[in-house]
Amino acid sequence: MGAFYQQLRFMRPRFFQQVLFIVICVFGTGSNAYATITDDDIETILQQAETLQLAKHETWLALLHYKRETLLRRFVSQADDENFFLSDDGKTNADAELKANIKAFFKGPHKGHAQCRFPARWWWIKQQLNLQGKHEVSCPQHVAFMTRVAQDKLFLVFPTMYLNNPGSTFGHTFLRFDGEGKSKLLSQTLNYAARVDKSDDLLSYVSKGLFGGYKGFFKSRPYYETVQEYSNIENRDIWEYQLAFTREEITQLVRHLWEVKGIDFDYYFFRENCAYRLLALIDVVRPGMQLTGENAFPAYAIPVDTVRALDDRNLITSRQFRASLATKINDEFSTQKNVGEDENVSSVVVDIVDEQLLADTDAISKILQMLNSESKKREALKRSIDILQFRGESSSKKSHVILQMMNDAATVDSDVESTEAITTITAAVTTEKKSPEKGHDSFRVAAGLGGQNDRQYLDIQIRPAFHDLIDAPQSFIDGAAINVFDFRFKWFTGAGSKDKANNNVNSNLRLESLSFINVTSLNPVKQWITPVSWLFDIRLDRTQLSDKQSVRNFIGRGGAGLSFKWQGLMPFALLIAEGNVSSSYLKGYSLLLGGQAGFYLNSKAGQFMLSYEIDDAVAGFELDRDITQLQWQYNLQVNHALRLRYKRIQYDFYDDDDWSVVYNYYF
Repeated sequence: MGAFYQQLRFMRPRFFQQVLFIVICVFGTGSNAYATITDDDIETILQQAETLQLAKHETWLALLHYKRETLLRRFVSQADDENFFLSDDGKTNADAELKANIKAFFKGPHKGHAQCRFPARWWWIKQQLNLQGKHEVSCPQHVAFMTRVAQDKLFLVFPTMYLNNPGSTFGHTFLRFDGEGKSKLLSQTLNYAARVDKSDDLLSYVSKGLFGGYKGFFKSRPYYETVQEYSNIENRDIWEYQLAFTREEITQLVRHLWEVKGIDFDYYFFRENCAYRLLALIDVVRPGMQLTGENAFPAYAIPVDTVRALDDRNLITSRQFRASLATKINDEFSTQKNVGEDENVSSVVVDIVDEQLLADTDAISKILQMLNSESKKREALKRSIDILQFRGESSSKKSHVILQMMNDAATVDSDVESTEAITTITAAVTTEKKSPEKGHDSFRVAAGLGGQNDRQYLDIQIRPAFHDLIDAPQSFIDGAAINVFDFRFKWFTGAGSKDKANNNVNSNLRLESLSFINVTSLNPVKQWITPVSWLFDIRLDRTQLSDKQSVRNFIGRGGAGLSFKWQGLMPFALLIAEGNVSSSYLKGYSLLLGGQAGFYLNSKAGQFMLSYEIDDAVAGFELDRDITQLQWQYNLQVNHALRLRYKRIQYDFYDDDDWSVVYNYYF
């Protein structure tokens, strides 16, 4: 952290300048004369606002976060805090709220004046009514806030998906406000998050998140704190998108941030989440864009989809990739292999961070003797520090020894002194990465033909979100899959030859499966770390017990193991546990334990996956089985693909063969 405190040294002059400015605002503006206004003048202004129909203006509706209800077709504010309104019925009455605001804006100076509480509304009303500045009141706290938040450039920042936190499974977005010529790490950010009760269990957390049981709130903090959390602690890559807004628009947005600070909004994980709420803020300065208009994100708002919405409207002017600490370490190991460089450095790094190696200068120096240049030794020490930091051992004795060796040899890189490099904050820019919004869209529908045993069917699939292992992997985390509410229907076109009389088997249209949530993380073993690969799946499904009997069941399934990677090939092996419940089973359930092995191949032509699984019933209904599964997808375009699927399940009492060929369309 020493370099971080060096960074604070550079902040001091600016800090004292801001303090001096605030003091001047507080003590130097009190003498400004406030021009009183008569009731007749206010009535004239109200009439002018009514003539201009300001209460129906898209900007006024955006400032108050009014959205039209689907059923009643009335406008209702999404703000769920009485402090956001000056009229008693301001949440549902835009006209009443406008009148209450105008009357409050022209009251004499007093504590908590409306101009100080709602400066963005005041500024907009002044512009619309062509009011002069003689009715301004002094708002020192607001002035201090405007001074603290830079207004030269606006960025949308997107930390990618984080599978270990349900609230960040699809990623996260927040805003960053940059000043010209200033360090971006010192910029202020605006984040919207749920106010979660830490005592809530998983069921409460999910139910409250789905149905608005949590309050959402805005908070700001320096960017370096955010990078430390997302990039270095949670190891999430970060994408930074500069947005095409003028300084005047950014200033108005900052005024509005002051208005919503501390204001509660009901938080919904699927729709009114971080991604949606930030677009609603942007609508304040560009309401014509209708980023959160009536038809935008009707059911859910995935962060990457909101980035696409900005890109579709040409609001993104540049992109920058900030690698997480894990990505940075991986790139350092893979780069040497790919370009054929001396791999001794990587071997030395692995030996240094080995837990069996003593945290001793002599022991580390002895290993460094394997390298024949001082530059390689410096590189090995620096990379070792990165790995120890990744493990959470930056304060360990070994870390201190390595840092001391670097200092004693005067080998600290010069960039550590700059404002863009803090020991605990990585800032790697990689141009080869494809930004997330350039991948396939989230919603997928599929249709095609298939056959189950000797019966043909139409295959119909609907998946609102998000990505599976066979989808085109460009712009997604390799080996990671998240699927939510994945429906599959089969429409049988005729009876099978073996038994045409059975009504259950030969019903025309049926729900074959519904995956409520399916998460897979094939995180391959690396030279410097051995992560666990895992999967989790909850779904309704069907089990074909015979030609005559197909039963519905509920399945909870999980697994853990290891995966590996060579170029585009990723073999894996997982231990599997499954609970399978059906009223049609003897005893009503089956508990299975088993294993799955296979490989995933990513090539230019598409994606291919082959797996074999053995499951033994350890309790309940005897559902012992072997499962062979093959999937192949050929990518026609980003949002168009063909997919072949074959699955064979061998029970002790029956063999079930199922194949299909479908066309996938993403939107």
